Amino acid sequence: MCGRTACTLSRDQLQSRCTFANGRPGWRDLPCSPPYSPGYNLPPGTFLPVLYSNQGCRLISTMKWGLVPSWVGRDTSNFTLNMSNARVETLMEKASFRNLLLNGRRCVLLCEGFYEWKRPKLGPGGQKQAYFFHPPGWLERDCGEKPPNLMFIAALFDVHQGMVS
Repeated sequence: MCGRTACTLSRDQLQSRCTFANGRPGWRDLPCSPPYSPGYNLPPGTFLPVLYSNQGCRLISTMKWGLVPSWVGRDTSNFTLNMSNARVETLMEKASFRNLLLNGRRCVLLCEGFYEWKRPKLGPGGQKQAYFFHPPGWLERDCGEKPPNLMFIAALFDVHQGMVS
């Protein structure tokens, strides 16, 4: 996936863009997550909007981007692994991801796009160039020509010790 995301839509816009035949998803503010805060440059560790199912209800909440597995325990300060990206090719090989997938801890990350960087081949000191990947029609959203498009990115989540990631 990506190094950073962008999601500048309001809560209402996110809900309306996630409307299906049986209605809009609800919004749930989780007690362990800060309120939703839109932005253009959101790094891992930021709380991002996700769409998930809870007892048959579709909901949107903010969850921390970057998996902190439940086995880490209460003190997460020493957990330094960057678990913000999972590869489909190795998903079932890694217990941290496999158990979440098999236990239905799936969600959809909602964003307007994501950034990838490319380093020029001029050596290690070269300046990296950011590229923004977005759905078709994203650039027209500022002109009011049509509602903003979203990207729906498959994700996994875990819940533990008052934290959702």
